[in-house]
Formats: sequence, structure tokens, C-alpha cells
Amino acid sequence: MRGKIKTRLAVLLAVITLLTLLVGCGPNEDADVNDDEVKMPELITIGASEPGSSWYPMAVAMKDVLEKEYEDMQVEIFYGGGDINLKAIEEGKIDFGITFGVTAYDSLEGRNRFDEPLENVRGALGIFLANLQMVTRPDSDIKSVADLKGKTISTGMPGYATTGMFPDVLKVHGVDADDVTFEFATMPDVAVMFKDKSIDLFAVHSTIENPFPIIQDITANTPIRLLSISEEDLEELNKINPGHLKVTIPGGLYRGQDEDVVSQGNVAMLATRADLPDEVVYNVIKTLIENSDELANIVSDLKYINAENGPVGLAIPLHPGAEQYYEEQGTLK
Repeated sequence: MRGKIKTRLAVLLAVITLLTLLVGCGPNEDADVNDDEVKMPELITIGASEPGSSWYPMAVAMKDVLEKEYEDMQVEIFYGGGDINLKAIEEGKIDFGITFGVTAYDSLEGRNRFDEPLENVRGALGIFLANLQMVTRPDSDIKSVADLKGKTISTGMPGYATTGMFPDVLKVHGVDADDVTFEFATMPDVAVMFKDKSIDLFAVHSTIENPFPIIQDITANTPIRLLSISEEDLEELNKINPGHLKVTIPGGLYRGQDEDVVSQGNVAMLATRADLPDEVVYNVIKTLIENSDELANIVSDLKYINAENGPVGLAIPLHPGAEQYYEEQGTLK
């Protein structure tokens, strides 16, 4: 009897040992996300803005590249905006969203238009460098932002990134937002209001190298002048929010604008959900960077995308999947 018990125990121990070895040889959940087998979800959602905006074709370009790389994965585009995309990420409605570094920083700090800090937002990829273009008329008495007290201006619609960050620009020039009348409207309507002089100035964020279509259209028949921001005020902006950067709008970008203009800038970026699996974020970033030439052929501004620029100016913590990719590329400083 004892011999049978010993035999059974020996068999049981052998089975347990074998199972332990098999488990040890199985998939490692903590393994690097660049293993040979790439597991991607059937669907990811990228937040952009509405068709007709500059962000929409960028999201379409990303969709094309990602769906080509991962044939079993579908990419949907969410119509949002800089603030809206971050709130949708926080609520788990979308996986990635285009926004600005300044906006992302505000969202994590719970400042300006964010009533409380967002906890599920992380940085993924810088996609282009934007600049603040503040447009007035050549004969206007507005010589700097400090002259906007009592004026009527437009920064687009509520939820637009420019609308959200413009109070910082006013603040460093000693102007309270309550001292200015804001006319909220879509950009085509803003152009009409500027032409008929119902607003004194409008502001928009655009790319460094390419003219903003609405401004370009205005200059066909209406002269403009761009306001600049001093070095001192730009330094104060950066103290308020590290996403605020110094940029130069090149002379000749618009008709009648011959001189360079120094202004506020910030990085347009892809933000993502903190709870998105590392391998998903890693592979999305890797695919977009490795196909940046194709992206730039669709939308020229996306030529900014590369491993060097990827983690720069995002102003918020990186997602671990993004961090691993940039560490491997040696571009994380």
C-alpha cells in the first residue's frame, strides 16, 4: 500500500514539475513589446478635428499607414479638438488624440479650462511644430497683445486649442480675459468677421512652413499684420507652462508680411491613454515614424515626425510604450 502511495506521489510531483516547466516556457507578460509576434487590437480610434481642419487629413494619413501595416486592424477617426480629444482619452472613448503640448500640460494640472486634473493622459509622439499667428490690420492701433484691452477678438470656437491657451498669452501682457470681448466662431466665419471689421484681431495656431488657408485667403484682398511676442514675455509663458516655446514665423509666409515675426509656439502631438497596452503604443509610434516619408507625401507638415522629434516638447509624461521606443532609438533625453 505504501509503495503505491509513494508511486502516486512521485507521479504527481513529476506532473507538477512538468507543468511548471511548461508555464516557464510560455509567453512572458513582462517581455519587451518588440517581440516577433505583434498583437494589435481590431480597432483603434484617433481623435482629430472635423473635416476641413488641418488635423483631419493628418489623422486620415495615419489611418492609411496603420491599416496598411496591420491588415486586421481598423482605425476610426473621432471628430474632436485639442481639449475635446484629451477629455475623450480620459473617458476611454478614444485611444489616441491630436492636441498641443500646452493643452496636454494644462489637462494634467487641472488648470484653465480643465476643472480637474486628467489622470489617464500620456504623451506618445510629436507630429509637427505649430506657431501662434495673431492677425490684425496694418492700420490698427493694436501694436502688441497689451493693446487688446477693450478690443473684440476671436480665437475660433470653445474647445479649440488656441482658445484654451490664449489666456496665458493675455496674462503675461497684463491683460485679463474679462477685459477682452471674445467672438466664438468657426474659422470661415472668423474670416468674414475680420473682413467686415466686426473683430479687431483673430488668433490661430498653424504650422511653421505652410500658410494657414484662411489667412492666405484673407490676404488676397485684405492687408494684414502679424503681432509678435517679446523674448521676455515668451520666457514668462514658459514658466507658466513648459509647453510654451519660442518660434519664428518666416517672412514672406503671407502677402504683405515681409519680416520674420517671433511668436509663441508649441508642439502638436499625439496623446494616448495611460491604460493602453505598452505594445499597442510602441507599435503605433514605430509604424508612424518608420513610414514618415509616406505620411509627409500625404500631408507635408508630417515630415516633422521622426525618432529625434518624437519625445520633444510634449510637456507631459510619456506612455511606457513610447518611452521604450525612444530609449531604443537613443533619442530620449
